[in-house]
This record gives sequence, structure tokens and C-alpha cells, in this order.
Amino acid sequence: MIPALAVAIAGVALGAASLGWQAATFLLTGSRLRIDVRHGATDGRNIVSGPPGSQSLALLSAQGLTHEVMGAEIFNRGRIGVSVTGFRAVSSRGTRFAPIASLLGPHLPHRLEPGDSESWFFPIDLVRPDLARIAAAFGHPNPDDLAIEVDSGDGKCRRGKRKVRVRA
Repeated sequence: MIPALAVAIAGVALGAASLGWQAATFLLTGSRLRIDVRHGATDGRNIVSGPPGSQSLALLSAQGLTHEVMGAEIFNRGRIGVSVTGFRAVSSRGTRFAPIASLLGPHLPHRLEPGDSESWFFPIDLVRPDLARIAAAFGHPNPDDLAIEVDSGDGKCRRGKRKVRVRA
């Protein structure tokens, strides 16, 4: 009786381990994009950026980088390639801004193979007038927080965790 019980327990344990392995493999097989929000400035030729709050805009302006930008560095950590099909800023109130014509980076859609990364930026001055209009129309306080959303070819929309505080 004891050997049969030991075999049964071993079978259940192996079955549970196999199920866990299959679930992990399924979740890790697809595209896995990581979005790191960036904030900085450009002079039209170069962009200096870092995580929100890490760059002194006054110091960058003194170095000739006079146009404030926001963007994201997008990494494909998955095991298959994925296309980035859309890129936009989203305010904390849900308003979406898609500055397609002024996007600094590769043309969309853009393919990211496993292990690849790419960056996209846009001038924040394009978003400020719209933020001011929305704040005035709905009586929202100023400033507002902007996050980055990315659409991928697998039909998923992902949002970066960090936000940039923007005064209209």
C-alpha cells in the first residue's frame, strides 16, 4: 500500500510540475515589450534623455539642447519578433496624443526582433496647447502627467510605468 501511495504522490507532483512548465513556456514564448519612458531635450541633431526627473532641463538648455522631448525606449524581451505599430502620449485624464508627423525615430510600423530595442521621441511643445485647452474646458488643474502607450502587431497595447509631469 505504501509503495502505491508514493508512486501516486510522485505522479501528482510531476503532473503539477509539467503543468507549471507548460504555463510558463506559453507566457514567455510571445512578444514581451518593455517600455522605458524617457524625458530630455534636443537641438535637432542630438537627443539627451533619461528617466523622468533625471535630467535638468536648465542645464541641457545651457548646452544648446533647447527643445524639450518625451519618448520611450522599447525593448523586445520575448522569444519572437514583434512590430511596433503605434506610439502616443496619454494624459492622466485619458486624453491621447499621437504626434505622428513629428515623431523622432524609425518609421512605424517598425519590427523589433528578439533582444532588439529602439527609441521614439516627440517634442512636448506639440502637446502643451492641447493640454491647456483640455484643462480650461474641463476645469482640470495644471500640470498634467503624461505616459507613453505603444501598440504592437500582436494586437496588444502596452503603457510605460513612469510619467512625465508637463505644465501647459
